[in-house]
Amino acid sequence: MLGKLALAMLLSGGFLMGWGDGVRADNASDGKFALLIGIDDYKYAGKLHGAVADVTHFRDLLTSEKFNFAPENIKTIVDPEGESASHATTENIVAGFAWLAKKAKDYKAANPGKDATIFFEYSGHGSQVPVPEGVVKPDEKDGYDETIVPVDSRDPEKKHFDIIDDDIGNFISAVSASTRNAVYVFDSCHS
Repeated sequence: MLGKLALAMLLSGGFLMGWGDGVRADNASDGKFALLIGIDDYKYAGKLHGAVADVTHFRDLLTSEKFNFAPENIKTIVDPEGESASHATTENIVAGFAWLAKKAKDYKAANPGKDATIFFEYSGHGSQVPVPEGVVKPDEKDGYDETIVPVDSRDPEKKHFDIIDDDIGNFISAVSASTRNAVYVFDSCHS
């Protein structure tokens, strides 16, 4: 999974490097925020190897002198080794989306004329689910929504579901309403 790390940083490097002069500002006002999600140990889908390591590598890179993200401004959602993978649940991922959008909005409100720098990374399963019968979605010509797969998705009792591309699009729109400076990395199938 880490193979895409170099490409993602190469493509976004110029964007992120423009934010930082090598001196870390107060973390509440530096305007750099990241949400990093990695899932290896799924309850109801095949296990992966390397998604959680991707989060560690991205966190290390973002907090390096080159990019200067304050550690306090990086939220990580991963499945802890040796425990049930309850951290990267649908609820926590959606809450992470809301946290990141709020950070961008609050920064813009407190710093008129400035945009926050937002970095989002997801490493885990991606999939497709059929568009519900009777729902018309012109953007889904193949009849499928692309998804990311939280750790609690696909449970036998059908209490939790994948997060569909429409919801991810709404999250991206919420961030885009407050900043033009955002990078989104999806290391998953159907991304």
